[in-house]
Amino acid sequence: MANKRKVTDLNKFEFYIEEFINDCETKSIKPSDHNLRIFLNVSQSTLDRYYRGEKAGETYRGFDEALKTLISYREHYYSSMLDQKGSNVAGAIIQLKQPKNGGYTDVPAITSGGATLTLKIDGVGGLDAFK
Repeated sequence: MANKRKVTDLNKFEFYIEEFINDCETKSIKPSDHNLRIFLNVSQSTLDRYYRGEKAGETYRGFDEALKTLISYREHYYSSMLDQKGSNVAGAIIQLKQPKNGGYTDVPAITSGGATLTLKIDGVGGLDAFK
């Protein structure tokens, strides 16, 4: 079964992303990758290539940038759920933590800038104690 909307043109792809976002808003469709795949009529592998901006030997150059519009929309979609009474706040928070939905984190990022460790070995046998 051939994929009808498999796109290789960036302008068409950007148009389809905007159309998908409009459909999500007007038809109350969840902006998930699953629904995007159905809308575009593509496989998960093809969608992954779109996110990476590549195709074996060729590239889907700019497709990853076009998908940032969708990621921004998803972030807005899930963060607006936090303001709605009776919505699944915990579910929205979990969704916001996913990289394709905003990549929020509730713990500070730990960067390893290196550490200095000073060992004082006086009184424990000197350097011979570590051989």
